[in-house]
Amino acid sequence: MDSSLPNSGSYGHQLYVALVAASLAVAGPACTLSRHNPLDPKRCIPPCAAGSTCLEGTCVPLDFGRNDQLSIVSDARRDPTARDATRDLVSGDHSVATLLDAAKETTKNDNAITQPDTTKSDGPKPDTPIPDKSLQQPDTKPDAPSADLATPDTSKLDSSILKPDAASPDLVTPDTATPCNGFCVAKSFSGGYSCRGLWGSGSNDVWAVGHINGSGHALHWNGANWTQVPSPGADFLQGVWGTSSTNVWAVGQRCGVVCSGVILHSNGGSFAQVSSPATYQLYAVWGAGASDVWAVGVVYSGGSYPGVVLHWNGSVWTQVPSPATGELLGVWGIGASDVWAVGRTCYGCPAAVLHWDGSGWTKVVSPAAPSELIAVWGSGSQDVWAVGDSGAGATPSGVILHWDGSTWATVSSPAIRRLDSVWGTGPNDVWAVGLGSTSGVILHWNGSSWAQVPSPITVALWGTWGSSSTDIWVGGTDNNGPVILHGP
Repeated sequence: MDSSLPNSGSYGHQLYVALVAASLAVAGPACTLSRHNPLDPKRCIPPCAAGSTCLEGTCVPLDFGRNDQLSIVSDARRDPTARDATRDLVSGDHSVATLLDAAKETTKNDNAITQPDTTKSDGPKPDTPIPDKSLQQPDTKPDAPSADLATPDTSKLDSSILKPDAASPDLVTPDTATPCNGFCVAKSFSGGYSCRGLWGSGSNDVWAVGHINGSGHALHWNGANWTQVPSPGADFLQGVWGTSSTNVWAVGQRCGVVCSGVILHSNGGSFAQVSSPATYQLYAVWGAGASDVWAVGVVYSGGSYPGVVLHWNGSVWTQVPSPATGELLGVWGIGASDVWAVGRTCYGCPAAVLHWDGSGWTKVVSPAAPSELIAVWGSGSQDVWAVGDSGAGATPSGVILHWDGSTWATVSSPAIRRLDSVWGTGPNDVWAVGLGSTSGVILHWNGSSWAQVPSPITVALWGTWGSSSTDIWVGGTDNNGPVILHGP
Protein backbone atom coordinates (compact mmCIF):
# COMPACT_ATOMS: atom_id res chain seq x y z
CA MET A 1 0.00 0.00 0.00
CA ASP A 2 1.28 3.50 -0.80
CA SER A 3 2.34 4.97 2.54
CA SER A 4 1.89 8.48 1.16
CA LEU A 5 -1.86 8.06 0.85
CA PRO A 6 -3.98 10.03 3.32
CA ASN A 7 -5.04 8.28 6.50
CA SER A 8 -8.51 6.74 6.46
CA GLY A 9 -11.09 9.04 8.05
CA SER A 10 -9.04 12.21 7.60
CA TYR A 11 -10.17 15.13 5.46
CA GLY A 12 -7.39 14.25 3.04
CA HIS A 13 -8.70 10.70 2.71
CA GLN A 14 -12.19 11.95 1.95
CA LEU A 15 -10.86 14.35 -0.67
CA TYR A 16 -8.66 11.60 -2.13
CA VAL A 17 -11.65 9.24 -2.45
CA ALA A 18 -13.66 12.03 -4.11
CA LEU A 19 -10.89 12.69 -6.61
CA VAL A 20 -10.43 9.00 -7.43
CA ALA A 21 -14.17 8.52 -7.83
CA ALA A 22 -14.58 11.58 -9.99
CA SER A 23 -11.54 10.65 -12.08
CA LEU A 24 -13.43 7.57 -13.21
CA ALA A 25 -16.12 9.75 -14.70
CA VAL A 26 -14.61 12.96 -16.05
CA ALA A 27 -16.52 12.30 -19.25
CA GLY A 28 -19.76 11.49 -17.41
CA PRO A 29 -22.89 13.54 -18.09
CA ALA A 30 -23.81 16.52 -15.92
CA CYS A 31 -26.37 15.97 -13.16
CA THR A 32 -27.84 17.51 -10.03
CA LEU A 33 -28.27 15.69 -6.72
CA SER A 34 -31.76 16.23 -5.34
CA ARG A 35 -31.41 18.60 -2.38
CA HIS A 36 -34.41 16.99 -0.73
CA ASN A 37 -32.88 13.55 -0.61
CA PRO A 38 -29.16 13.79 0.31
CA LEU A 39 -29.17 10.31 1.83
CA ASP A 40 -29.75 8.55 -1.48
CA PRO A 41 -27.06 9.57 -3.97
CA LYS A 42 -28.83 7.65 -6.74
CA ARG A 43 -31.56 10.33 -6.79
CA CYS A 44 -30.17 12.43 -9.62
CA ILE A 45 -31.65 15.02 -11.96
CA PRO A 46 -31.63 13.96 -14.73
CA PRO A 47 -31.15 10.34 -13.61
CA CYS A 48 -27.64 8.92 -14.07
CA ALA A 49 -27.20 5.65 -15.94
CA ALA A 50 -27.57 2.36 -14.12
CA GLY A 51 -24.56 1.64 -11.94
CA SER A 52 -23.65 5.29 -11.42
CA THR A 53 -24.60 8.18 -9.17
CA CYS A 54 -24.35 11.96 -9.05
CA LEU A 55 -21.28 13.38 -7.32
CA GLU A 56 -20.73 17.17 -7.33
CA GLY A 57 -22.36 17.69 -10.70
CA THR A 58 -21.11 14.63 -12.61
CA CYS A 59 -22.39 11.05 -12.91
CA VAL A 60 -19.75 8.68 -11.52
CA PRO A 61 -19.57 4.85 -11.23
CA LEU A 62 -20.78 3.21 -8.03
CA ASP A 63 -17.39 1.61 -7.45
CA PHE A 64 -16.79 3.13 -4.03
CA GLY A 65 -18.63 2.92 -0.70
CA ARG A 66 -21.90 4.67 0.00
CA ASN A 67 -20.53 6.09 3.25
CA ASP A 68 -17.64 7.65 1.34
CA GLN A 69 -20.12 9.18 -1.11
CA LEU A 70 -22.15 10.68 1.70
CA SER A 71 -19.14 12.05 3.57
CA ILE A 72 -17.66 13.54 0.40
CA VAL A 73 -20.91 15.25 -0.63
CA SER A 74 -21.50 16.48 2.93
CA ASP A 75 -17.97 17.83 3.37
CA ALA A 76 -17.87 19.36 -0.10
CA ARG A 77 -21.08 21.26 0.60
CA ARG A 78 -19.76 22.60 3.91
CA ASP A 79 -16.09 23.08 3.03
CA PRO A 80 -15.17 25.44 0.14
CA THR A 81 -11.76 23.78 -0.25
CA ALA A 82 -13.27 20.35 -0.82
CA ARG A 83 -16.00 21.76 -3.05
CA ASP A 84 -13.57 23.69 -5.24
CA ALA A 85 -11.10 20.80 -5.56
CA THR A 86 -13.81 18.37 -6.58
CA ARG A 87 -15.34 20.86 -9.01
CA ASP A 88 -11.93 21.44 -10.62
CA LEU A 89 -11.53 17.76 -11.30
CA VAL A 90 -14.95 17.04 -12.74
CA SER A 91 -14.71 20.14 -14.92
CA GLY A 92 -11.47 18.83 -16.40
CA ASP A 93 -9.43 21.88 -15.41
CA HIS A 94 -6.55 19.74 -14.11
CA SER A 95 -5.10 16.32 -14.75
CA VAL A 96 -6.11 13.49 -12.43
CA ALA A 97 -2.50 12.83 -11.45
CA THR A 98 -1.91 16.46 -10.55
CA LEU A 99 -4.98 16.65 -8.36
CA LEU A 100 -4.25 13.34 -6.63
CA ASP A 101 -0.80 14.69 -5.78
CA ALA A 102 -2.45 17.84 -4.49
CA ALA A 103 -4.77 15.78 -2.33
CA LYS A 104 -1.79 14.04 -0.74
CA GLU A 105 -0.04 17.37 -0.24
CA THR A 106 -3.03 18.87 1.58
CA THR A 107 -3.00 16.05 4.15
CA LYS A 108 0.44 16.72 5.61
CA ASN A 109 -1.18 18.32 8.63
CA ASP A 110 -3.43 15.28 9.07
CA ASN A 111 -0.42 12.97 8.93
CA ALA A 112 1.51 15.15 11.34
CA ILE A 113 -1.27 14.69 13.87
CA THR A 114 -2.04 11.03 13.36
CA GLN A 115 1.56 9.97 12.71
CA PRO A 116 3.76 11.94 15.18
CA ASP A 117 7.55 11.80 14.98
CA THR A 118 8.69 9.12 17.40
CA THR A 119 12.40 9.21 16.50
CA LYS A 120 13.18 11.74 19.25
CA SER A 121 12.80 11.11 22.96
CA ASP A 122 13.42 14.57 24.41
CA GLY A 123 9.81 15.63 24.00
CA PRO A 124 8.14 17.74 21.34
CA LYS A 125 9.68 21.00 20.22
CA PRO A 126 7.57 24.16 20.37
CA ASP A 127 6.94 24.00 16.61
CA THR A 128 6.28 20.26 16.51
CA PRO A 129 2.61 19.20 16.14
CA ILE A 130 1.46 17.58 19.38
CA PRO A 131 -0.61 14.49 18.70
CA ASP A 132 -4.16 14.64 19.96
CA LYS A 133 -4.71 11.17 21.36
CA SER A 134 -8.44 11.70 21.43
CA LEU A 135 -8.40 11.68 17.61
CA GLN A 136 -6.74 8.25 17.55
CA GLN A 137 -8.24 6.53 20.58
CA PRO A 138 -11.68 7.92 21.47
CA ASP A 139 -12.44 7.80 25.18
CA THR A 140 -14.66 4.79 25.74
CA LYS A 141 -15.23 5.18 29.48
CA PRO A 142 -18.93 4.76 30.40
CA ASP A 143 -19.32 8.39 31.48
CA ALA A 144 -17.71 9.88 28.38
CA PRO A 145 -19.69 10.97 25.30
CA SER A 146 -19.51 8.52 22.42
CA ALA A 147 -17.58 9.89 19.44
CA ASP A 148 -19.79 7.98 17.05
CA LEU A 149 -23.28 9.47 17.25
CA ALA A 150 -24.62 7.06 14.66
CA THR A 151 -23.83 3.91 16.67
CA PRO A 152 -23.76 4.72 20.41
CA ASP A 153 -22.89 1.87 22.77
CA THR A 154 -26.24 1.68 24.53
CA SER A 155 -24.99 -1.03 26.89
CA LYS A 156 -23.09 1.71 28.72
CA LEU A 157 -25.97 4.16 28.94
CA ASP A 158 -28.55 4.48 31.64
CA SER A 159 -31.97 3.11 30.68
CA SER A 160 -33.41 6.60 31.08
CA ILE A 161 -32.20 7.34 27.52
CA LEU A 162 -35.34 5.60 26.32
CA LYS A 163 -37.47 8.30 27.91
CA PRO A 164 -38.01 11.51 25.94
CA ASP A 165 -37.02 13.78 28.82
CA ALA A 166 -33.78 11.99 29.65
CA ALA A 167 -30.53 13.31 28.21
CA SER A 168 -28.55 11.08 25.89
CA PRO A 169 -24.86 11.24 26.92
CA ASP A 170 -23.66 10.65 23.37
CA LEU A 171 -25.64 13.45 21.76
CA VAL A 172 -27.18 16.01 24.09
CA THR A 173 -25.31 18.20 26.57
CA PRO A 174 -26.86 20.71 29.01
CA ASP A 175 -28.37 23.68 27.22
CA THR A 176 -26.21 26.64 28.15
CA ALA A 177 -27.09 29.14 25.43
CA THR A 178 -27.13 32.67 26.87
CA PRO A 179 -30.05 35.02 26.26
CA CYS A 180 -29.69 37.37 23.28
CA ASN A 181 -31.72 39.57 21.03
CA GLY A 182 -33.38 37.92 18.02
CA PHE A 183 -32.72 34.31 17.05
CA CYS A 184 -29.90 32.59 18.93
CA VAL A 185 -28.32 29.15 18.86
CA ALA A 186 -30.11 27.05 21.48
CA LYS A 187 -28.44 23.72 20.69
CA SER A 188 -25.81 22.51 18.24
CA PHE A 189 -24.49 19.04 17.45
CA SER A 190 -21.34 17.56 15.98
CA GLY A 191 -21.96 15.47 12.89
CA GLY A 192 -23.07 15.64 9.29
CA TYR A 193 -26.36 16.81 7.82
CA SER A 194 -29.14 18.65 9.54
CA CYS A 195 -32.17 19.26 11.68
CA ARG A 196 -35.13 19.27 9.26
CA GLY A 197 -38.68 19.22 10.64
CA LEU A 198 -40.17 20.72 13.83
CA TRP A 199 -43.53 20.53 15.58
CA GLY A 200 -44.87 20.80 19.10
CA SER A 201 -48.01 20.68 21.17
CA GLY A 202 -46.87 23.55 23.39
CA SER A 203 -43.91 25.52 24.69
CA ASN A 204 -42.70 22.59 26.81
CA ASP A 205 -43.29 19.86 24.24
CA VAL A 206 -41.41 20.39 20.97
CA TRP A 207 -40.02 17.82 18.53
CA ALA A 208 -37.20 18.19 15.98
CA VAL A 209 -36.24 15.50 13.47
CA GLY A 210 -33.43 15.10 10.97
CA HIS A 211 -30.22 13.24 10.31
CA ILE A 212 -27.05 13.19 12.42
CA ASN A 213 -23.92 11.18 11.62
CA GLY A 214 -25.47 8.44 9.54
CA SER A 215 -28.89 7.88 11.07
CA GLY A 216 -32.27 9.51 11.57
CA HIS A 217 -32.72 11.26 14.89
CA ALA A 218 -35.65 12.63 16.88
CA LEU A 219 -35.03 15.26 19.55
CA HIS A 220 -37.44 16.44 22.25
CA TRP A 221 -37.66 19.72 24.19
CA ASN A 222 -39.27 19.44 27.63
CA GLY A 223 -39.02 23.10 28.54
CA ALA A 224 -35.48 22.85 29.88
CA ASN A 225 -33.38 20.57 27.68
CA TRP A 226 -33.21 18.98 24.24
CA THR A 227 -32.86 15.20 24.53
CA GLN A 228 -32.55 12.34 22.09
CA VAL A 229 -35.44 9.93 21.61
CA PRO A 230 -34.80 6.58 19.87
CA SER A 231 -36.17 6.45 16.32
CA PRO A 232 -35.39 2.96 14.98
CA GLY A 233 -35.48 2.05 11.33
CA ALA A 234 -34.95 5.54 9.91
CA ASP A 235 -31.82 6.74 8.12
CA PHE A 236 -33.25 10.20 7.54
CA LEU A 237 -36.28 11.90 9.12
CA GLN A 238 -37.83 14.84 7.26
CA GLY A 239 -41.15 15.73 8.86
CA VAL A 240 -42.93 15.55 12.23
CA TRP A 241 -46.47 16.33 13.39
CA GLY A 242 -48.89 15.23 16.09
CA THR A 243 -52.12 15.92 17.89
CA SER A 244 -50.68 15.82 21.42
CA SER A 245 -47.61 14.81 23.41
CA THR A 246 -48.81 11.19 23.28
CA ASN A 247 -49.62 11.01 19.57
CA VAL A 248 -46.69 12.07 17.34
CA TRP A 249 -45.83 10.99 13.78
CA ALA A 250 -42.47 11.29 12.01
CA VAL A 251 -41.69 10.44 8.37
CA GLY A 252 -38.56 9.94 6.31
CA GLN A 253 -36.53 7.25 4.62
CA ARG A 254 -34.29 4.24 5.15
CA CYS A 255 -31.83 2.93 2.58
CA GLY A 256 -30.39 -0.56 2.29
CA VAL A 257 -30.15 -2.39 -1.01
CA VAL A 258 -33.11 -0.21 -1.99
CA CYS A 259 -34.63 2.86 -0.35
CA SER A 260 -38.11 3.01 1.13
CA GLY A 261 -40.26 5.46 3.03
CA VAL A 262 -40.48 5.23 6.82
CA ILE A 263 -43.32 6.19 9.15
CA LEU A 264 -42.67 6.26 12.90
CA HIS A 265 -45.10 6.84 15.77
CA SER A 266 -44.61 7.84 19.40
CA ASN A 267 -47.19 7.57 22.16
CA GLY A 268 -45.07 9.65 24.49
CA GLY A 269 -41.94 7.52 24.64
CA SER A 270 -39.67 6.08 21.98
CA PHE A 271 -40.72 6.01 18.33
CA ALA A 272 -41.76 2.72 16.73
CA GLN A 273 -42.05 1.93 13.05
CA VAL A 274 -45.54 1.62 11.56
CA SER A 275 -46.28 -0.42 8.45
CA SER A 276 -47.15 1.61 5.37
CA PRO A 277 -47.19 1.34 1.55
CA ALA A 278 -44.46 4.02 1.26
CA THR A 279 -41.97 2.77 -1.32
CA TYR A 280 -39.28 5.43 -1.63
CA GLN A 281 -39.25 8.62 0.46
CA LEU A 282 -41.65 10.64 2.61
CA TYR A 283 -41.06 14.34 3.22
CA ALA A 284 -43.94 15.76 5.26
CA VAL A 285 -46.84 14.80 7.54
CA TRP A 286 -49.90 16.69 8.78
CA GLY A 287 -53.35 15.78 10.04
CA ALA A 288 -56.78 17.16 10.79
CA GLY A 289 -57.11 14.79 13.73
CA ALA A 290 -55.88 11.58 15.31
CA SER A 291 -57.74 9.47 12.71
CA ASP A 292 -57.15 11.75 9.74
CA VAL A 293 -53.43 12.12 8.96
CA TRP A 294 -51.70 12.75 5.62
CA ALA A 295 -48.12 12.01 4.54
CA VAL A 296 -46.59 12.97 1.17
CA GLY A 297 -43.44 12.06 -0.71
CA VAL A 298 -42.27 10.23 -3.80
CA VAL A 299 -42.20 6.70 -5.20
CA TYR A 300 -39.88 5.15 -7.74
CA SER A 301 -41.67 3.81 -10.79
CA GLY A 302 -39.85 2.65 -13.89
CA GLY A 303 -37.23 5.39 -13.91
CA SER A 304 -39.59 8.19 -12.89
CA TYR A 305 -40.43 9.64 -9.50
CA PRO A 306 -44.14 10.49 -9.20
CA GLY A 307 -45.51 11.94 -6.00
CA VAL A 308 -47.30 9.77 -3.46
CA VAL A 309 -50.05 10.60 -0.96
CA LEU A 310 -50.71 8.36 2.05
CA HIS A 311 -53.58 8.57 4.55
CA TRP A 312 -54.04 7.27 8.11
CA ASN A 313 -57.62 6.51 9.11
CA GLY A 314 -56.87 5.63 12.71
CA SER A 315 -55.88 2.03 12.09
CA VAL A 316 -53.98 1.69 8.79
CA TRP A 317 -51.99 3.73 6.26
CA THR A 318 -53.20 3.50 2.65
CA GLN A 319 -52.19 5.14 -0.61
CA VAL A 320 -54.68 7.65 -2.00
CA PRO A 321 -54.80 8.38 -5.76
CA SER A 322 -53.54 11.81 -6.79
CA PRO A 323 -52.59 13.61 -10.02
CA ALA A 324 -49.03 14.25 -8.78
CA THR A 325 -46.40 13.61 -11.47
CA GLY A 326 -43.39 14.70 -9.40
CA GLU A 327 -42.22 14.79 -5.80
CA LEU A 328 -44.63 16.12 -3.17
CA LEU A 329 -42.64 17.93 -0.50
CA GLY A 330 -45.13 19.61 1.82
CA VAL A 331 -48.65 19.09 3.20
CA TRP A 332 -50.92 21.18 5.45
CA GLY A 333 -54.61 21.90 5.82
CA ILE A 334 -57.41 23.80 7.53
CA GLY A 335 -59.54 20.75 8.19
CA ALA A 336 -60.65 17.37 6.91
CA SER A 337 -61.98 18.76 3.61
CA ASP A 338 -59.44 21.54 2.96
CA VAL A 339 -55.87 20.19 2.60
CA TRP A 340 -52.99 21.40 0.43
CA ALA A 341 -49.98 19.47 -0.91
CA VAL A 342 -47.10 21.10 -2.81
CA GLY A 343 -43.99 19.98 -4.65
CA ARG A 344 -42.63 19.82 -8.18
CA THR A 345 -43.92 18.47 -11.48
CA CYS A 346 -40.59 18.14 -13.29
CA TYR A 347 -37.20 19.84 -13.27
CA GLY A 348 -37.67 23.38 -14.58
CA CYS A 349 -41.49 23.06 -14.77
CA PRO A 350 -44.17 24.93 -12.81
CA ALA A 351 -44.63 23.83 -9.23
CA ALA A 352 -47.12 21.17 -8.20
CA VAL A 353 -50.07 22.41 -6.15
CA LEU A 354 -52.77 19.88 -5.16
CA HIS A 355 -55.94 20.35 -3.11
CA TRP A 356 -58.08 17.84 -1.18
CA ASP A 357 -61.77 18.78 -0.89
CA GLY A 358 -62.84 15.80 1.19
CA SER A 359 -63.45 13.47 -1.74
CA GLY A 360 -60.40 13.67 -4.01
CA TRP A 361 -57.13 15.40 -4.90
CA THR A 362 -57.09 17.85 -7.81
CA LYS A 363 -54.47 20.08 -9.43
CA VAL A 364 -54.70 23.81 -8.79
CA VAL A 365 -53.16 26.33 -11.19
CA SER A 366 -50.08 28.09 -9.82
CA PRO A 367 -47.99 30.93 -11.31
CA ALA A 368 -46.34 29.82 -14.54
CA ALA A 369 -42.73 30.59 -13.53
CA PRO A 370 -40.63 27.40 -13.16
CA SER A 371 -40.47 26.54 -9.50
CA GLU A 372 -40.73 23.88 -6.85
CA LEU A 373 -42.68 24.41 -3.66
CA ILE A 374 -41.28 22.81 -0.53
CA ALA A 375 -43.62 23.81 2.30
CA VAL A 376 -47.14 25.12 2.87
CA TRP A 377 -48.95 26.72 5.84
CA GLY A 378 -51.88 29.05 6.41
CA SER A 379 -53.99 30.80 9.00
CA GLY A 380 -57.27 30.08 7.23
CA SER A 381 -58.92 28.95 4.01
CA GLN A 382 -58.28 32.38 2.43
CA ASP A 383 -54.77 32.90 3.75
CA VAL A 384 -52.33 30.16 2.71
CA TRP A 385 -48.60 30.50 2.04
CA ALA A 386 -46.31 28.21 0.03
CA VAL A 387 -42.53 28.61 -0.27
CA GLY A 388 -39.74 27.07 -2.34
CA ASP A 389 -37.41 28.12 -5.16
CA SER A 390 -37.36 28.78 -8.87
CA GLY A 391 -35.85 25.34 -9.49
CA ALA A 392 -34.02 26.55 -12.59
CA GLY A 393 -30.35 27.23 -13.18
CA ALA A 394 -27.30 26.76 -11.01
CA THR A 395 -28.44 29.45 -8.57
CA PRO A 396 -32.22 29.32 -8.08
CA SER A 397 -34.08 32.14 -6.38
CA GLY A 398 -36.56 31.93 -3.54
CA VAL A 399 -40.28 31.74 -4.29
CA ILE A 400 -43.20 32.79 -2.08
CA LEU A 401 -46.80 32.20 -3.19
CA HIS A 402 -50.03 33.27 -1.47
CA TRP A 403 -53.57 31.88 -1.78
CA ASP A 404 -56.39 34.35 -1.13
CA GLY A 405 -59.22 31.87 -1.46
CA SER A 406 -59.43 31.96 -5.25
CA THR A 407 -55.95 32.21 -6.83
CA TRP A 408 -52.28 31.68 -6.10
CA ALA A 409 -50.07 34.73 -6.65
CA THR A 410 -46.35 35.43 -6.31
CA VAL A 411 -45.37 37.74 -3.46
CA SER A 412 -42.10 39.69 -3.58
CA SER A 413 -39.48 39.11 -0.89
CA PRO A 414 -35.83 39.95 -0.14
CA ALA A 415 -33.25 38.31 -2.40
CA ILE A 416 -32.81 34.71 -1.32
CA ARG A 417 -31.86 31.39 -2.93
CA ARG A 418 -34.43 29.04 -1.46
CA LEU A 419 -37.08 28.74 1.26
CA ASP A 420 -37.73 25.39 2.91
CA SER A 421 -40.30 26.02 5.64
CA VAL A 422 -43.12 28.40 6.53
CA TRP A 423 -45.14 28.80 9.74
CA GLY A 424 -46.98 31.55 11.58
CA THR A 425 -49.31 32.53 14.37
CA GLY A 426 -51.77 34.46 12.20
CA PRO A 427 -52.23 36.50 9.02
CA ASN A 428 -49.90 39.29 10.26
CA ASP A 429 -47.17 37.11 11.77
CA VAL A 430 -45.65 34.55 9.39
CA TRP A 431 -42.10 33.18 9.32
CA ALA A 432 -40.16 31.50 6.49
CA VAL A 433 -36.65 30.04 6.63
CA GLY A 434 -34.19 28.75 4.06
CA LEU A 435 -30.95 29.63 2.34
CA GLY A 436 -29.70 33.09 1.41
CA SER A 437 -26.77 34.03 -0.79
CA THR A 438 -24.19 33.23 1.90
CA SER A 439 -26.04 32.02 5.00
CA GLY A 440 -29.24 30.66 6.47
CA VAL A 441 -32.07 33.14 6.01
CA ILE A 442 -35.08 34.05 8.18
CA LEU A 443 -37.93 36.12 6.73
CA HIS A 444 -40.91 37.66 8.53
CA TRP A 445 -44.30 38.78 7.18
CA ASN A 446 -45.97 41.60 9.16
CA GLY A 447 -49.20 41.68 7.20
CA SER A 448 -47.96 43.92 4.39
CA SER A 449 -44.42 42.88 3.39
CA TRP A 450 -41.65 40.33 3.90
CA ALA A 451 -38.45 41.47 5.62
CA GLN A 452 -35.25 39.63 6.45
CA VAL A 453 -34.36 39.00 10.09
CA PRO A 454 -30.72 38.44 11.21
CA SER A 455 -29.66 34.80 11.43
CA PRO A 456 -26.55 33.43 13.19
CA ILE A 457 -26.35 30.43 10.87
CA THR A 458 -23.86 30.40 7.98
CA VAL A 459 -25.13 27.41 5.99
CA ALA A 460 -28.88 26.72 5.74
CA LEU A 461 -32.14 26.60 7.71
CA TRP A 462 -34.69 23.87 7.00
CA GLY A 463 -37.65 23.92 9.38
CA THR A 464 -39.57 26.16 11.77
CA TRP A 465 -42.40 25.94 14.31
CA GLY A 466 -43.49 27.88 17.36
CA SER A 467 -46.03 27.99 20.14
CA SER A 468 -46.43 31.79 20.00
CA SER A 469 -44.98 34.90 18.37
CA THR A 470 -42.22 34.99 21.01
CA ASP A 471 -41.47 31.26 21.17
CA ILE A 472 -40.22 30.09 17.77
CA TRP A 473 -37.82 27.25 16.98
CA VAL A 474 -35.77 26.90 13.77
CA GLY A 475 -33.75 23.88 12.67
CA GLY A 476 -30.85 23.90 10.26
CA THR A 477 -27.22 23.17 9.47
CA ASP A 478 -24.15 25.10 10.51
CA ASN A 479 -20.49 24.51 9.66
CA ASN A 480 -20.17 21.90 12.39
CA GLY A 481 -23.47 20.07 11.82
CA PRO A 482 -27.12 20.24 12.91
CA VAL A 483 -28.27 23.26 14.90
CA ILE A 484 -31.47 24.53 16.58
CA LEU A 485 -32.27 28.23 16.97
CA HIS A 486 -34.75 29.92 19.31
CA GLY A 487 -36.22 33.41 19.22
CA PRO A 488 -37.03 36.01 18.29
